[in-house]
Amino acid sequence: MAKFCIKCGAQIKDSDVFCPACGASARQWGTAPGAATPPVNPQQYQAPGPAMPLANAQQYQNPGAGNYPPPGQTYYAPPVQQAPPQQRPVSPPQSTYAYNAYNSAPPVRQQSKTGSKTGLIIAGIGVGVVALIAVIAIALSSGKDKPGANNPGDTTGGSLSNKTLADADLPDVTYSYLTREKSVEVDFTSSDTIYPNLYSTMDSVVNLTATSEGGDTDVLVRVEIPGFTQPYEQKVTLSSQITKLYIKPALLTGYIDLTSSKDAQISITVSDTDTGKIYAQETRKVKLMSVYDFCLWDDEFGAYSDYDLLAWLTPESEGILTLRRTAISWLENYTGGQLNSLPGYQLAFFGEEDYYLNVIYQVIGIQAAMSELGMRYNMGSFSMTEGANQRVLLPDESLSSGSGVCIETALVMASAIQSANMHAMIILPPGHAQVAIEDWNQSGDYWLIETTLLPFYGSDEEISSLITYFDASEWAAYLADPWGDGSGPCFVVDCDMATPLGVTGFSN
Repeated sequence: MAKFCIKCGAQIKDSDVFCPACGASARQWGTAPGAATPPVNPQQYQAPGPAMPLANAQQYQNPGAGNYPPPGQTYYAPPVQQAPPQQRPVSPPQSTYAYNAYNSAPPVRQQSKTGSKTGLIIAGIGVGVVALIAVIAIALSSGKDKPGANNPGDTTGGSLSNKTLADADLPDVTYSYLTREKSVEVDFTSSDTIYPNLYSTMDSVVNLTATSEGGDTDVLVRVEIPGFTQPYEQKVTLSSQITKLYIKPALLTGYIDLTSSKDAQISITVSDTDTGKIYAQETRKVKLMSVYDFCLWDDEFGAYSDYDLLAWLTPESEGILTLRRTAISWLENYTGGQLNSLPGYQLAFFGEEDYYLNVIYQVIGIQAAMSELGMRYNMGSFSMTEGANQRVLLPDESLSSGSGVCIETALVMASAIQSANMHAMIILPPGHAQVAIEDWNQSGDYWLIETTLLPFYGSDEEISSLITYFDASEWAAYLADPWGDGSGPCFVVDCDMATPLGVTGFSN
């Protein structure tokens, strides 16, 4: 049966692929001239699939065989797909991963509904897109031989899309607080005046503060007053936290001549224990007062230090032991041999009814011994005012010199009472010094002793002036206003506090 082009009506040979007259494709041919195939609605397009029999489908014709298939058998003829609108080619994304995914997707076949010209145009666009993709691929692949193209550890070249950094090529990270040099700062204050006999009452001679920035530092701190103290050395680990040291070197052993004041120096050194580097080295002047110089005013804390007087108590000194032996001899002679010791708080000469007389007689014996050893009262002044600096002899020096101001005679009496294990107090009215003694162990009764009564021979009149009993109310009134003129109260120093407070005098 002859075939004709449905579009133009020209007869078609079996060997023709396109219509020789209009160029229409074989799918637009028919068995009779002008028998056009009805147009296909694009909205009813179905994806092509395996052929399947349909009730109203067009009968299949084998162009090569020139005959029909067996009657009654029909096949599905797929509708013509309408070509989508032409679109501009899209460049691949700028990343290696996205680019590979784009290239790996299968190309979409586009079909034309307008014939071979549209197909050629679409084919041309496809070729252009492929060419553009090829150019981009060549441009990207051309960097393979450049530094950093495919080498993950190379950061000198390549685009940002394929540039990666290896740990070995990363720059070293440094922290300034780890690399900076250690910095040690040292500051200190020092005493400008030292009273040797009050050295035990001092908290420190040098107050040092130090820090180390940039890491811990081990240092050696050395402080010395040549000719007065032993070298003080201490190893300290400094950190960023403030380190404080309160330094008081130990005194030299052996004899130190401190009979007069003199200038001295405090040597302070702070050095690195590992490298020997000197962080601080300074020598400061200090005034060493004599062993007899005394001052109750504390410049550091701005207060009176009444208990500094305890440093002048010497109950175990050789001069006080001599005084005790002299007092025993005098009492033995005075009592006809009935009292031949300083028994302290013991019933030795008087019984329980007159227990306090045992203490009173010992006080009389000590005062008489001071007189017998040649000690006399010196009418010199004694002041407790702010900044008052005066010379106070130690008991042994007072006894050997044969003279003493009120504070010196009081210190001799108090030292002898303490030596006999009895309880004494130093009473300090304005401009004067006296002693009080408890008449028995923890009795609470005290007698006032006027130690300046020298010479003393033990007459009844002298005894009445030497020692006076006060009850509680009388003591309260006396301590508040001893002279009765409103000049000021008394200071009271408990001699039993010398040991608990650790106030001991300088001793060679």
